[in-house]
Amino acid sequence: MAVGNSTYISLMMFCLILGYCCFILTEYIVAIVLMIVGIYIGSKALPRGRLSPNNKAVFITGCDTGFGHSLALRLDQLGYLVYAGCLFPDRENAKLLSTSSTTDRLTIVACDITSEESVLAAKETIQKSLPKGFCLWAIVNNAGVWTYGEIEITQMETIKRIAEVNVYGTIRVTKAFLPIIRRCKGRIVNVGSLGGRISAIPGGGAYCMTKYAIECFNDTLRYEMSPWGVKVCLIEPGQYGKSTNIGINNIENISEEIWKNVPEDVKKDYGKEHQDGITNIYKKGREYCYGDATPVVDSMVDSVTSRTPRHRYLVGGLIMTYLQVYAMELIPSWLGDHQYIGIMNYMVPLPAYLKRYINK
Repeated sequence: MAVGNSTYISLMMFCLILGYCCFILTEYIVAIVLMIVGIYIGSKALPRGRLSPNNKAVFITGCDTGFGHSLALRLDQLGYLVYAGCLFPDRENAKLLSTSSTTDRLTIVACDITSEESVLAAKETIQKSLPKGFCLWAIVNNAGVWTYGEIEITQMETIKRIAEVNVYGTIRVTKAFLPIIRRCKGRIVNVGSLGGRISAIPGGGAYCMTKYAIECFNDTLRYEMSPWGVKVCLIEPGQYGKSTNIGINNIENISEEIWKNVPEDVKKDYGKEHQDGITNIYKKGREYCYGDATPVVDSMVDSVTSRTPRHRYLVGGLIMTYLQVYAMELIPSWLGDHQYIGIMNYMVPLPAYLKRYINK
């Protein structure tokens, strides 16, 4: 009996000591976490220095409208030699960009990033016109397209087209210009999206998968270019559909085009009510989009001009969106699925087939 009591006492003491150690350890963990958070927040406020624009040129894709258009003008004003890649160099937007410049440092360059021939021609144009003593300091892979629609409803050709621009176009431009950038120990700036961090956006699969690919491409390239002294940055804009021409302002036409090409048996199973429910999410979301692209352009400028640019620039978006992004990266997938399905059931009518099945 006495042996039993001493055993219990020993176990009790062991548990108390272990509990105390865990308490101390937990305090240290909390302290370390708080220190990391404090350093991270403080680092955003610390001056990182600015590079001189002298003898530096920048090539930006997708300058017809949106972020690229604004960035070209901003870097031009800062003293950089700017080559603004435009898909339609003879149209009004490109002409407006050219006339908006108050210097002789901005040049419009025709560039279709889905065409190897066009990208190489743009490279040749830039190399031939680059003044003596200048180097191509940075490329900004800004060009991109957007669509929405569930995977089964979205046409395969649409999925290919989105990937051709957002993924292969970015890779194509980077590979073409990388030898020049390496010699300058310059910058590569890729434009991703919040959609590359979280795919729980109803109907966002075709677009989000391309931005997930850019996340991986950016990380891989950053590792590979580190020994060369080339810095690789990623811009991740939030809800900025109003400030670009990426498609959110044309939701109704996109919806009609998507539905027109859906096979009849799939139309019957999903039903127009369900498709309209997805469309309405984007219509309502359009109201919360930012019309001013300045924060995104500021981040792009910093990625090009800072001595120590950040690896990632997560820009804009509602507070709940940020929380969702970080939560979805931390919580178990089954819990994330439950959240996504709950949102879908609340915001979007069930497909017609499932409604009929439930009502039986």
